[in-house]
Amino acid sequence: APWWRRFLELESRCDFDDKGQRVLLAAEIESFLERLARAVAPAQARGQGRPGEADPRRADTEAAWLEVWARAEDVIRERAPQGLTADELAEAVHVSPTQLRRVFHAARGLSPKAALTAWRIEEARRLLAQGKWSVREVAAKTGFAGLPRFSAAFKQATGKAPSAFACQP
Repeated sequence: APWWRRFLELESRCDFDDKGQRVLLAAEIESFLERLARAVAPAQARGQGRPGEADPRRADTEAAWLEVWARAEDVIRERAPQGLTADELAEAVHVSPTQLRRVFHAARGLSPKAALTAWRIEEARRLLAQGKWSVREVAAKTGFAGLPRFSAAFKQATGKAPSAFACQP
């Protein structure tokens, strides 16, 4: 698997602190870096990727894409509740909408719009489970344009209406 897929696996196991920032254990990061170094060493031994040698790959792949993806995920968590669109997300991370779609398809297998919706649905599930807010308030807090759009997206993603999900014991 490419190194960035391995990093995505590592990132998928992270927790979030009370501010919504990713939290990874130092031991997990060290382990990831050790596995990455072992995977790169055979390629260098075969004469590929020698230190100081120009990389034949395009500059806008792998590490740059991972950085764009990580920044985009952070922007989603920070600005999605205010109604962030995919075009605004691309502008926030300084890439074109087309480039952002490429990055998200490579990193997550879905579009930026789908990633935004997935974040909003997960946040809505979390808020509804707390039972402190009405469905209308949760829709507003998660950045949906209106209650009908929120209800349709929530039902499509979870199979339940938001009101039924909120009433669960």
